Amino acid sequence: MSLSGRVCLCACVAALAAIHSGCSVGFGMGLGIAIPVGRRPPPPVYVLEPGESESGEVAEYGRRWAGKVLASGDIYEGSALTCAHRTLPMGSELRVRRLDGPADVVVRVNDRTVPRGCVVMLSRAAAGRLGLAPGGQATVALKVLK
Repeated sequence: MSLSGRVCLCACVAALAAIHSGCSVGFGMGLGIAIPVGRRPPPPVYVLEPGESESGEVAEYGRRWAGKVLASGDIYEGSALTCAHRTLPMGSELRVRRLDGPADVVVRVNDRTVPRGCVVMLSRAAAGRLGLAPGGQATVALKVLK
């Protein structure tokens, strides 16, 4: 077998090995040589357990959400005591307490849409119970109840 035939055979075997192992295949330096490229691991997901707490900023759903379908399949109702959280399972219950006052509210997670920089987004009714002005933000502590 000639040298070019051996190089071609080696390249084919390397490409098949990379494909079989689940790696994507790229071509290195324009030589037509298959180089396995590792996949990026998924981002870590931090899930709070019942009894654990988290704190951060809270926001309120705007009027544009009225009647829209949420991640859980529910229709958004401003009068329900619900919230959005990035990682907690749908249906989880949270106690949300304002850090600058005595107000607190128990809400149910039914969505994933949370603005950047916030830990939770509350329905209009839940935000009202916390004394949050429309479109306003506050610092809160979350505690997972179940």
